[in-house]
Amino acid sequence: MWFSAVLVYSQEFRIGPAAAGHFYTTHMAEPEDAEVFNTRFKLGYSGGAALSIPFKGGFGIQTEAYFTRQGRKVLDEEVLFTNTATYDFIEMPILLRRTFEFYWLEGIPTTWYFNFGPNVRYWLQGKGHVDTRDNIRVPYTVVFDKEQDGNFNNMYLNDVNRWMLGLSAGVGFSIDVTRGQTVFIELRYTHGHTYFGDKESASLNVLEFKDNLKSNYRIFSLAVSYQFGFNVLKIMQQQNLKRAKKPKQPK
Repeated sequence: MWFSAVLVYSQEFRIGPAAAGHFYTTHMAEPEDAEVFNTRFKLGYSGGAALSIPFKGGFGIQTEAYFTRQGRKVLDEEVLFTNTATYDFIEMPILLRRTFEFYWLEGIPTTWYFNFGPNVRYWLQGKGHVDTRDNIRVPYTVVFDKEQDGNFNNMYLNDVNRWMLGLSAGVGFSIDVTRGQTVFIELRYTHGHTYFGDKESASLNVLEFKDNLKSNYRIFSLAVSYQFGFNVLKIMQQQNLKRAKKPKQPK
């Protein structure tokens, strides 16, 4: 779909590797739950690729495909359990971009821009550990959509939202390193919309354990990508020229 959009709307596109570091927390849906479950900030990361499609008038689209590792850290203030979870996602932001000229260093073409758009992710798997008030650590592996069967090494998650939606907004700048190669650096905020699950979605075979998955993400990110530029029209013309110059074989 994106390459079809390039051919229809734009003669150029950029593509290349991308990575991001995250500083994030989770937000409880209801104030009374936030008094019981104290969420903490954690660090995470993403790695993948980015595709930029510039249009006329300074507008464009950037879409990214990431493997993302984030999680949750929740302290139960009533019974003093700490649940530290690590989750893996496939993530795809789709962002509308507006760019502006920016003169920073002489001889180095630079622009600044801002992005806004939806963030879609799919929850792949997870693991973590629960620390009790008696300093006992219980490691676990996340198991989706399965009834509790007495296994102490499983965190059972039922009625959860494995497809999750959010909104992202960011501001950044780009620098043309060499002809056709550009570095993008961006500071981004993602506001999660979809809850992980319900209040009773999580269960673990540990006495007095409880969790509340009716929460969503608040994420601050620093994203970097190194993209290579391609001119679709020029590539097609070169291919046509090669075919025209190729000598015909005698019958």
